Amino acid sequence: MATKRNTGNQFDAKSDPSLNEDSVEVTLEEALAEEAAADADEKSTNSSPSKVPKAKADTPDPDEGFTILVEKGEANKISPNAEGLIFYQVAKKDEDGSLYVRIDSNETGGLHSREWIALTDIIELLRGQKSNDFSTILKSVIVGKSRNNTSFLAGILRSEGIALIQASPEGIFLHRLAANFDAQAEKLLALS
Repeated sequence: MATKRNTGNQFDAKSDPSLNEDSVEVTLEEALAEEAAADADEKSTNSSPSKVPKAKADTPDPDEGFTILVEKGEANKISPNAEGLIFYQVAKKDEDGSLYVRIDSNETGGLHSREWIALTDIIELLRGQKSNDFSTILKSVIVGKSRNNTSFLAGILRSEGIALIQASPEGIFLHRLAANFDAQAEKLLALS
């Protein structure tokens, strides 16, 4: 079934009936499709940005391909003046069974990255520090650029659940390997 659609200016058509001859024959399906598209355009321009859902294709799921083993581990921040806890997650990568850790959230604020960091990379980096105190070496395993990433990760690595490092007696912001580092590293890697 076909219908006629006026392609001329409606204002002009009302004032001059001869302009109504600018009609094009279209099928009912075409007319309905155009009407639906026009309605969708109108809704997207009239709705507020907060009510328009983002397309899932735009942001990949950071948890895809991971199985969470520790949903909400807790760690203290390393600064004695800082309040609140840091929460972390430990996951196994489905593809190869390797373990990852990430900063999940911060109880009192402060930006951080939620990237997965390979636990084997952290352990390998720390093994090179057997007799040294250290502070900033953790930056090398973190991709994100937040200033809090290194200190939050250090707090996580000091936590009871991970316990790979401890505070140095030389200063609260310096770290050293835990006395049982090798045993603790093996225990963590056995989770995979």
